[in-house]
Amino acid sequence: MDFFETDRLLLRSLKKSDALLILQLNSDPAVMKYIGEIDTSLENAQAYVDLRVDGYADKKGLGIFVAELKNDSTPIGWFCLKQLDDTEEIEIGYRLLKEYWGNGYATEGAQVLLDAGFTNLNLSEIVGVTLPENIASQVVLKKIGLQYVGLARYYGFDLSYFKKLKSEH
Repeated sequence: MDFFETDRLLLRSLKKSDALLILQLNSDPAVMKYIGEIDTSLENAQAYVDLRVDGYADKKGLGIFVAELKNDSTPIGWFCLKQLDDTEEIEIGYRLLKEYWGNGYATEGAQVLLDAGFTNLNLSEIVGVTLPENIASQVVLKKIGLQYVGLARYYGFDLSYFKKLKSEH
């Protein structure tokens, strides 16, 4: 399945034409505060998109999904189900444009992907990681049922590690 639907959102597979959205996200200091370096290069955004579109082409149900408002198709960010760092674990994640924060979209989009991961992909567990100081993302992970496990090292950082088992779903 390459799209998911909620009451307010449509999540569709990332396309090579989505580089401008990625650039918007990657160049906003507020969005990138807990994620990484600000990047204002369209060329880098396109390379990011191309790598992920090609990398997940044969992995149905995994990858990055652009979130669009259902009422007008405005892209507001992305959600993902993807491999965590260089492990076999599947991570749920999200990145939204700042003007859409605080409206419940992160929880709504993450919940539909979590459900799809357990139901459509038959995953046995789904994990999430955040920097320890990123309380807002931790709240979203807890709202969709992931439990805090502890600190773990991924992506070169000590991160807060959350997990939900299918048997708990």
